[in-house]
Amino acid sequence: MATAKVDRIWRSVPALAESLNAGVSHPTFTTHAIRHYVRFAERNGLAPHVRRICRKILIDENGFLEWIASRPRVVNDTAPEGYTVPNARLIARLDGVIDRGDGKWYARCPAHEDRSPSLSIHDTGERILIHCFAGCATEDVLAAVGLTFRDLYPDPWRASYAAATANRVRKFTDRMLRDADPLDIERRVLQIAAVDLRAGKTLSTEDRARVELARQRLETARRVAA
Repeated sequence: MATAKVDRIWRSVPALAESLNAGVSHPTFTTHAIRHYVRFAERNGLAPHVRRICRKILIDENGFLEWIASRPRVVNDTAPEGYTVPNARLIARLDGVIDRGDGKWYARCPAHEDRSPSLSIHDTGERILIHCFAGCATEDVLAAVGLTFRDLYPDPWRASYAAATANRVRKFTDRMLRDADPLDIERRVLQIAAVDLRAGKTLSTEDRARVELARQRLETARRVAA
């Protein structure tokens, strides 16, 4: 039996996002999220639907939709034991997930090139706390996997409050770090960890992840300067 041929519709990233989100009040596929998928196309299986012509990137819209549909996601009103529906939606879209129990997980951050899990997720029962030890903003993490605060907080008021809080934190952090030398910050992280270890303190899992990230950043800077 002959298989119906599916037409290929090649679009740029902004054009694809506009097409997919047409008529949708709360976009699911942002340009940031689509660029993230394309960046890891070889690893996630999207490569057959991506063309690179010089510096321009084109994506087959129908192929992209088929690829999205094939990805494991939790989008219904049930969730595995130990999960709420919102955090199940998030966890299902992350790579390298480590379940720490008590509503806590680690995963590779989708908003940057993450070699080891540096994203912390904590479901308190009232809020879902997301923290990237590399400094990625929560909204960028969500956008990279095609989610928004509304996916974590079904109540529109709570979603707006969470987004506003994240925005205030981001602006405060940007002001604090604007004039700081990034490498000095990483050295300070290692110094604080060394002092704690000499004092006999045990570093938490979060602290060890941050120390490892600081070590990687300083090592990368050393190789670039060599």
